[in-house]
Amino acid sequence: MARIQFGITNPRGTPGEVVSPATLAEKAETWGYDSFWVPDLLNGSDLDPIVILSGAATRTSHIRLGAGVLILPARPPIQLAKTALSLDTISNGRFILGTGLGRYMKDLTDAQVGSGSRVSLTDESLHILRRLVHETDVSHQGKHFNTENLTIFPRPVRENSLPIWTSAYWNGRLVPEGPLKRAGHFGDGFIYRAPPRLYKVAKEKISDYAVAFGRDPDNIDWSCFMFACFGPSKEEAWKTVKGVLQGFGRDLTDESEGCYAIGTADDCIEAIQRYIDIGVTHIVISAKSLPEQVPEQYEAFAKEVLPRLR
Repeated sequence: MARIQFGITNPRGTPGEVVSPATLAEKAETWGYDSFWVPDLLNGSDLDPIVILSGAATRTSHIRLGAGVLILPARPPIQLAKTALSLDTISNGRFILGTGLGRYMKDLTDAQVGSGSRVSLTDESLHILRRLVHETDVSHQGKHFNTENLTIFPRPVRENSLPIWTSAYWNGRLVPEGPLKRAGHFGDGFIYRAPPRLYKVAKEKISDYAVAFGRDPDNIDWSCFMFACFGPSKEEAWKTVKGVLQGFGRDLTDESEGCYAIGTADDCIEAIQRYIDIGVTHIVISAKSLPEQVPEQYEAFAKEVLPRLR
């Protein structure tokens, strides 16, 4: 069985003077994490993920660097291919290009993307992105984009090219077929934050789609974003998490149906093991605590949880 991978996310909306992203990525590498992820939000105080990851690439040597996830319909695929391949070169082949439809409609509206066109934009973007990353002399005539004998340089560092992952947004029920079909068709990895029972269903459907498209589902990285918080007890940790999420205008209504690793080390291990049991291969934790406590949360998680699951 392959070694389970673990990653962390850069905290949302946190000023750099509180938690420096490059420093956090550097520490994550020394703590033994496998990946460092940055979200893409056009509105708010968050820094651009590609800028953050470019800085992190210069301070690290082997941790993988993930965009989790880029709002694909807001980014022209030809320019994104150039940007992604450039970051792949700077990081010596460590970049993971996570992609998604975009969760917040204001982000899409501000990027001049209509709700009716984001699906077709995303599907065509994924198609041409994969070709530009894997091939040279790419010609494409589509609904949104046209190219003729186009080769993007630099070329990927790795022999198996630059991985492009797809995602889905969980809102309390299984996602529609579209994101699952998209993952089976295009995804080198799949990112989903959902309870194990729904993740399992999604994974089975994506695997069926992959086979239908002539792909091997065993070659897909199965990843899960998890809210995480260490505490002396599950009850105390939940108080912290709820306070942080309410600060972002969010609330938790069902503690049992989310994707959480919250409480003591034993609580977190039990929660993560449920995902490992259904075949998830890459766990990405997002610490939900006060900004100044985020590094110590990640360090404690690395010391108390990771060794017992690897």
